[in-house]
Amino acid sequence: EASPKLAAIRREISSLMSKVQSKLKELINKIKERSQMPQDYVTIREGRFVIPLPSSLQDRVKGIIHDYSQSRSTVFIEPLSIMGENNKLRELKENEAAEISRIISALNDLMRPEVNTIISSFFVSFQLDMYCAVAAFAASKNCENVKVSMEGELEIINGRHPLLAEGAVPLNLQITREQHILLLSGPNAGGKTVLLKTIGLFCLMVKAGIPVPADPSSVIPYMDKIFVDIGDSQSIAANLSTFSGHIKFLSFMVSQIKNPERTLVLLDELGSGSAPNYSSAIACAIMWHLAKMKVRSIITTHFAGVVNYAYSLPNAVNGSLEFDVKNLKPTYRLLMGVPGASYAIHIAKNYGLQSF
Repeated sequence: EASPKLAAIRREISSLMSKVQSKLKELINKIKERSQMPQDYVTIREGRFVIPLPSSLQDRVKGIIHDYSQSRSTVFIEPLSIMGENNKLRELKENEAAEISRIISALNDLMRPEVNTIISSFFVSFQLDMYCAVAAFAASKNCENVKVSMEGELEIINGRHPLLAEGAVPLNLQITREQHILLLSGPNAGGKTVLLKTIGLFCLMVKAGIPVPADPSSVIPYMDKIFVDIGDSQSIAANLSTFSGHIKFLSFMVSQIKNPERTLVLLDELGSGSAPNYSSAIACAIMWHLAKMKVRSIITTHFAGVVNYAYSLPNAVNGSLEFDVKNLKPTYRLLMGVPGASYAIHIAKNYGLQSF
């Protein structure tokens, strides 16, 4: 009812469709009286009403075949007796489309003088929706507006990754302006990767103006670029093994660091995937390069050689995730200045791997 003409056209379409369907149902009933016919419905092909008939009965109805079933056992025929009505329906549909186009064009003419106001209103609505979404997220995750550092300091007090359930052990971490590299060691499944993800996510949230789930006294650095290598980058299609996938990323990362003070690097299990001696050497070389450039970096490793090398770097600090040896469970507490063991034997035993 957008216009009287459109309403009239649609009434005529509805009336004509009912008339065509009635005529086709009468035809179907006549055919059923004389022959076995499994289908007895009316359908549409190419915008025209048709009836499905077994291929063996298609000579019983004079008309145009518009389609076949996949097995070609059924044909869809438009009987000549309703061809005039189908033509009229197509004409009415074209008239309907033309009237709709005219109405939309008229509405556009009405709106065109207000286009600048409409565009401005759209962006205001977009911003309001974004602010409401941020506020709803912050309220649901107990987020706070934290302090933002342009000097690179990082201090997280009672931080929680927003995807972790209630009761998760909070993260407490402090990296001073002088400490550019934090090397994390400790047990598998001890929380090192979650720590990396939490720090990276907090930096991105702060950059986007989103409150973070931590105490308001926390300090998060503002970073222009964040390079993250977490997980396995192997690819059969690209002819990359686990090791070569990591090396390819490290090569790309080193070439892209243009502003070290505004760059954060998060590397999980640096040097993994190859012989320990060679992997440790490469990991130490990457650490040396990042330390020399004074790039804020948080790196995890299981290599003792890499842990020991960190002591020789003046702007690096070791850290570890605590492990309860007595109960064979990680505590997820971060210990600064203390390297950690992997406890691989203890963990293997805890998961059912017995001695032979």
